[in-house]
Amino acid sequence: MKSYGLPFSCFLLFLAAAIALACGSPAGPRNTTGILKSVSISPASADAQNYPLGLVQFTATGQYTTAPFQVTPLTATWGACYQGSATNGVSVSSNGVA
Repeated sequence: MKSYGLPFSCFLLFLAAAIALACGSPAGPRNTTGILKSVSISPASADAQNYPLGLVQFTATGQYTTAPFQVTPLTATWGACYQGSATNGVSVSSNGVA
């Protein structure tokens, strides 16, 4: 039987370790912001008559399960409703100005 020696044994050990580590790597990127628990809007309600030029800036804040626990401003898709139904009586910009 032919002996290959220490260098070949080290190579096989390295190859086995590389294969074992590759099999345990994650399939994709990890979620670093956790799970969104809640969203709050500030101000909760507003009367445009009480604001300069009748424009109200709304800001969304997200509460997450992991750090950063609070994100302000939270990117949001804005819309308006009146008594639970969509309305065209108010327009809202993509930045939350109504």
